Amino acid sequence: MSLSHLRLLVLSAAADLRHIVRRSLLNLHYFGQLSFSMAVALTRFDSSSRLSLINSHQLLRFAYI
Repeated sequence: MSLSHLRLLVLSAAADLRHIVRRSLLNLHYFGQLSFSMAVALTRFDSSSRLSLINSHQLLRFAYI
C-alpha cells in the first residue's frame, strides 16, 4: 500500500468518525429536547391531563419519524 493510499484511507476514516460523532451529538440534543417537552407535558395534571398525555404521545411519534 502506497503512502498516498494510506493517507486517503486515514482521511476517509477521519471523515466517517466526524460524521458519526456529529450524528450522535445531534441525536442527544434532540432526545434532550424531547425529554424536556415530555416532562413539561406530563406535569400538567389538572383538568387537561388527558390532553397532556396525548401531546406527549404525539411528541414520541414525531421523534421517530
